[in-house]
Amino acid sequence: MGKIKFVRKRDGRIVPFDKSKIADAIFKAAQSVGGHDRYLAEDLAEAVTLYLENYYNGDIPSVEEIQDIVERVLIKTGHAKTAKAYILYREKRSRIRKIKEGKTEGFLKEKEETKKERELIAHSVDVISTDKISKWDRKKVVETIIKETGLPENIADFIVMEVEELIVSSKLKNLSTQMIRELVNVKLIEYGFERERNKHSQVGISVFDLKNLIKNYGKDPDALSMEIGKRIKKDFALMEVFSQEVSNSHLKGEININNISQIDKFFSISLNPVILKEKTGSDLSSLLDLLTKYFTKRITLIGLDIKSIEEFYPLKNPILNLHLNEDIGKIIEIFEKIPLNNIVFGKYKDDIIFAVDKIDINFPKIAHISKGDIFKNLDDIIRKVVDGFVQKRDFIREISIFEKINIPLKFEEGIYIVGISGIRRGIEIITGREFYSEESLNTFKEIINYIEEKLKRYSEEKNLRLFIGEGEEDSERRFSRINREEFGKEMEYKRISQLSKDELLSLIDYLSILNCPEIFLKVDDKDRIFMLIDKIKNTNIKIKFDG
Repeated sequence: MGKIKFVRKRDGRIVPFDKSKIADAIFKAAQSVGGHDRYLAEDLAEAVTLYLENYYNGDIPSVEEIQDIVERVLIKTGHAKTAKAYILYREKRSRIRKIKEGKTEGFLKEKEETKKERELIAHSVDVISTDKISKWDRKKVVETIIKETGLPENIADFIVMEVEELIVSSKLKNLSTQMIRELVNVKLIEYGFERERNKHSQVGISVFDLKNLIKNYGKDPDALSMEIGKRIKKDFALMEVFSQEVSNSHLKGEININNISQIDKFFSISLNPVILKEKTGSDLSSLLDLLTKYFTKRITLIGLDIKSIEEFYPLKNPILNLHLNEDIGKIIEIFEKIPLNNIVFGKYKDDIIFAVDKIDINFPKIAHISKGDIFKNLDDIIRKVVDGFVQKRDFIREISIFEKINIPLKFEEGIYIVGISGIRRGIEIITGREFYSEESLNTFKEIINYIEEKLKRYSEEKNLRLFIGEGEEDSERRFSRINREEFGKEMEYKRISQLSKDELLSLIDYLSILNCPEIFLKVDDKDRIFMLIDKIKNTNIKIKFDG
């Protein structure tokens, strides 16, 4: 009697044998007829395995052969009801597979029985759209499914027949276009067309939520319209731009896709206005308006000195920050001219830096669930983040933002930032010690080096310019809320402004090893700015006042 090690799938692939899948299938069949004994399902799966080992003696059985033996074992052991449920389940799965493969001929013949009732719908059912009421038009519904999902005509036709049968059995006389979509989507899910269902789905906001928004929104109506637009674009991004795996990771709070409601824009840009003006010959104010409209709201003017700042500062608005290349002795002069919260201190090597996207990792959560295997979980999360970057890149290419603005940028030169949120707290979870202990700081370096090596490999493999950076405050607030709901406790994301001066100086030593063009530290008093400017002048760190 040989062990069963492998199984032959229907498509011919050979995969490892998994007894738990047999137990799962038996248990699902038992549940459908009122059973609830998981242990019995596992015992029956063991009996099936023994039968296979005795009958096949080391040969590789097919999935169909295993299912035949499951039926035989269930009947012989006196579980007739479960056997019947299992047979029906097999028939349903077989039907679904054939429909997915486009083999609809046999099933279309079945529809002849309901043809007369279905034909009556065209005269008896009203379809209500946003601008008119019309009669049911099955051809139009079929054409919509084909256009939006890419399914072949015979499958779309079959799906609509199934929907018509639902309408007949429900005795519906009035249908909205949204209801039709919902009925079609139910059938798409039933037959395993999940990707096509996403394409056919309608993004938006529920009537209940919209009513509450209108009633309780404290801002003006135009601001409310913008809020609704953001929600729709966010839903679109999660359903259409990003894969289900990446979207699920975002929704679970493993990662945070920054600025997801602005999926058609970039994350940020830092540019030297003097050089930009020379290269384009355009009016700077007009250029900045174009950048804000089509490119990003996160704009930083860099490379300015005190003389040029007086020229460009009047162009500022709440989304523009000024970045100065000045020695500490000259910075005091700036305080009298410009509000501190519009200034970033530090130096840039390039005249233009733009980030296509930034995705932050919930490091404390990853550390909490890793149970000693942090690198395995990091591998999985980093892979999802990189997949997200590729998906955003492909979408941005499709909508061609660069055709809308006259600016000397090459899309290939854009960077992608992996933000590490809460790494200090995550390191403490891993080591069980304070962040500034020798063990924790060594672990910090090890993890950063590991992530950088991964990003270096992905940069070459995916043709992306990948960098590590700090997580955004919005991400940390979201992560904190999700962690509290999931784990029932806070996982501190300690901000720079909360650190002591000694802690801040020590942290900069370690942040300076991060391979990222932009790392922003927000500080909350002028003394710290003076203390840190000399410390960061040869690093990639920038300081922003957050008073």
